[in-house]
Amino acid sequence: MRVGSDAVDAGTPIDISAILTWEGVAPAATIWGSAGGPVSFSVAQIDGDIKVMAAMDAACAPHGYTRLAPAAIPFVKSGGYSADDPNAGFYRAYFADPLLRLPEGNWRVTANVSGYLKECEIGGPEVSINLEAELLVR
Repeated sequence: MRVGSDAVDAGTPIDISAILTWEGVAPAATIWGSAGGPVSFSVAQIDGDIKVMAAMDAACAPHGYTRLAPAAIPFVKSGGYSADDPNAGFYRAYFADPLLRLPEGNWRVTANVSGYLKECEIGGPEVSINLEAELLVR
């Protein structure tokens, strides 16, 4: 996961992305997973109760990677919330803006990598990685 800075001003766009690189012995590999790709992002307020947990579909779509060729994955929002959640106003504004902007506080951003190494084989070999970064939004 790449983070532009671990301290940013409230309301400014936050630069976060992930890089996925196949390092196995085979010249290429496929990760089977969500149609949007095997990487999703979650955001949680460390000093509060806001949590945007990543959502992934069950499409079991193929995503190919060439050995040692880094694939850049930009930050993309996913998730959901209940209209009666006390933080519904935050979530509505959060999902309406394609950029990652956060209010003041301490935040944790997680890049989640999840998928199968064999086509849709539940119980087969999986990829599961979670990388975290903490941000101070001032």
